[in-house]
This record gives sequence, C-alpha cells and structure tokens, in this order.
Amino acid sequence: MFFRLPTLKSFALTANALASLFFVCVVVCSCSSTRHAETNLQTVLHTRPGSHQLFDSGQITNAILEFGGNHQAAFSVLKKVSSETNTIVDAGRIIDTNRFVRAGAIYGIGQLGKSVPEAAPFLWEVIYYPSKSGNDRYMAFVALKKIGFQTQDIPTLAKLLDVPASNQNFLTKLVPETISELIETNPPGATPYLSSVENLLDNPNPD
Repeated sequence: MFFRLPTLKSFALTANALASLFFVCVVVCSCSSTRHAETNLQTVLHTRPGSHQLFDSGQITNAILEFGGNHQAAFSVLKKVSSETNTIVDAGRIIDTNRFVRAGAIYGIGQLGKSVPEAAPFLWEVIYYPSKSGNDRYMAFVALKKIGFQTQDIPTLAKLLDVPASNQNFLTKLVPETISELIETNPPGATPYLSSVENLLDNPNPD
C-alpha cells in the first residue's frame, strides 16, 4: 500500500489555517480581556471608599493598568462616567450622589497622560462647560496639571482668569501658582508668552 506524501501546497494551506485560528483566538481573548477591564473600571469608579476619601485613587490606577496599552478603551469608559449625574432631594437640599464617581473618572483621565491625545482637550472642555460643578472643574485642572502644562500654555491659563469660569475660587489660586511654576522652571521658554500675563495684570476689570 502506498501513501501520498503531503505536498507543499497542503503544508501551506495547513499553515494558513493554523495562523488564522491563532489570530481569531488572539482577537477573542483581547476583546474578552478589554471587556473585563471595562467592567472592573466601572465597578471601581462607582464604589465609594469607606474612608473619608472622595474616591480610591489607587484602585482606579490599578483598574486602568488592566487595559494594558489599550488606553483608548480606558478613556472611553472614563469620559462616559465623568458626565454621569444623579441628584436627590433630602430635607430640602439637593444632593449630588455621583460627585465621587465623576471625580474619580476625571482623576483617571489625568493618569492616562499624553497617551490619549483627546484627554487634554476633553479636560479643557470640562473647565469651560457652564453646567459643570466647581469640583468637576477643579478635578479637571488637577488632571491637566498631571498630564503636564507647557510654557506655551501660559496664555490659555491666563485667560482662565478673564472668563466666567473664573468665578470658581480654585482658579484664582491655582492658575497664578501654575503660571509662576512654568516661568520659574523654564524662563527662556516662558519669555515669548509673558505679555499675556502682563496684559491680564493690566486688566482693571477681571471677572
């Protein structure tokens, strides 16, 4: 009895089939891992710590690490959660029960750093959005500082004190401090932008 030896063509077909199967397994495993990371991050963000902390920064950071290099997926979750609102009326007072949820999400966006290009522009939107609370704006500013301001941001920072958003007290303190740090850290780099600060100081009617 004679047996036909496998041809090069059959070897190639088998190799292609195995490669396709491996690719499918990788994609399925990756999607499953991302879904698990998304669920865990959602859970962490909606779980208020038992201490006096507003949110658990360590757990949020660890939850983000589960995404590996897929920071875009983490950002999608954080961005969505950062807009969640839920208010109740208790004894005539309006209470924002999702304040800690949004704060944790905005903190998480800051942890992503420059790995997600959309992160910084979104945080600026939070600061300027009229309906955002003072705490949301504060957290957005801190997150932006975590990502890192550059000397070229000095004019934009200066304008924060000359717009309606400046009715938030934290801006009147944090913005000058941040501008001073940028100037002290890199005097040559800050020089081209100092006129924006001088113009602000010369403004007799700041908001």
